Amino acid sequence: MTVPEPDGVQPVEDSRLQCLECGRWFRLMAPHLKHAHAMTTAEYRQAHRLPRKLSLRAPDLTERARGQGRERFAAREDMQAAFAAGREMVVRAACGAGTRATADYPMVVEARRRGGQGHRRKSLQRIDAAAQSLGFADRLRRGAREDDDRGHGERARS
Repeated sequence: MTVPEPDGVQPVEDSRLQCLECGRWFRLMAPHLKHAHAMTTAEYRQAHRLPRKLSLRAPDLTERARGQGRERFAAREDMQAAFAAGREMVVRAACGAGTRATADYPMVVEARRRGGQGHRRKSLQRIDAAAQSLGFADRLRRGAREDDDRGHGERARS
């Protein structure tokens, strides 16, 4: 028996979700769907045209889990350091790529102010210096010569 609900709506009442297959109420839908209807949450969402990211657990359980996660994160300095390092990598990548999507974020603006855009230029200068030390005029000629040596250059194509 399918509960008559408009497509894309998951009924919630008193911190419980109504199963759109049988009409019963649950705090967690995933175990019920698996055992009673032999469905995955993805199949359930697709059958009832629910958004992929819609939570299938009671709102109070979601809030409690979110709070517990924040407490665990606050208690672990190693996680905070790893998170900060990852954020710094993203900022540097955004500065180097010059993407428009992140150009206005305060972290990106600050990284650019500190000179974050010079990384690519410095890298290219190091590559040019290495190419010159090997007897090449610059990296472009070095690449062309290496292609010729491998049989991928102009002579190989003609």
